[in-house]
Amino acid sequence: MKSWFFAIVVFFLAGLSAQTEQITQYNAIIKIDSSSSILVNEQIGIISTGNIFKRGIVWYKPLYKEDSLGKKLRLDIKIVSVQKDGVDESYHIEKNNGNLEVYVGDKDKRIAHGAHQYSITYTAQNTLSFYDNFDEFYWNVNGFGWDFSINEMSAKVILPDGAKALQSSCFTGSYGSSARNCEISEEDEFVLFTSESIGANQNLTIAVGFTKGLVNEPPPPPPPTFLEKYGLFLLAFILFIFLGGYYYLTWSK
Repeated sequence: MKSWFFAIVVFFLAGLSAQTEQITQYNAIIKIDSSSSILVNEQIGIISTGNIFKRGIVWYKPLYKEDSLGKKLRLDIKIVSVQKDGVDESYHIEKNNGNLEVYVGDKDKRIAHGAHQYSITYTAQNTLSFYDNFDEFYWNVNGFGWDFSINEMSAKVILPDGAKALQSSCFTGSYGSSARNCEISEEDEFVLFTSESIGANQNLTIAVGFTKGLVNEPPPPPPPTFLEKYGLFLLAFILFIFLGGYYYLTWSK
């Protein structure tokens, strides 16, 4: 009797362990267009037990990046489609602390326990840097906000027509890490980055330098207007004059 009970407990614990919440895979396909925009599809596989993945997932991307000159550029990310298990899924968007946060799922409905596959497609601008001898795509693929390790990670960068990869690199780990737990495979039309495991709150960062002149470099942003440069100073000055006049009249009375 005891042996049967022990076997049942072991079987139950093994099944529970197999269903621990996790991100089983995170695969991105990134296509660089000659207009300098990118089209991205991310496939995110999870296993849910209703602990953290209750109604879906929270996906985010930064809204800004710095160019090679240190200027802040808006990425202008636009969601094209969001799906769960091959079917369109409801979602809503929030902007917090410089990030675009997409809450995927119905707030009034819990997802079934087990494996699920999410697909998020979006476009983005201002993701490229332009140098004298090459153009470069530099990207944080999954970000640092996932509280789970990722069992399998990949990013396939499809280059513009006629372009060839001149140099490529990848990094893994926490913010600022120089670890290279990743592999690179270069083909004629694309570069594939893979990593067997990414830790919780860690990221896969990729960079591809490719043939210059095949992507339309966007015009530089216009110089700041007079109000953009001095508006805050003028507002403070006007407020100072107003308060000074108010206190003077009060004192006079």
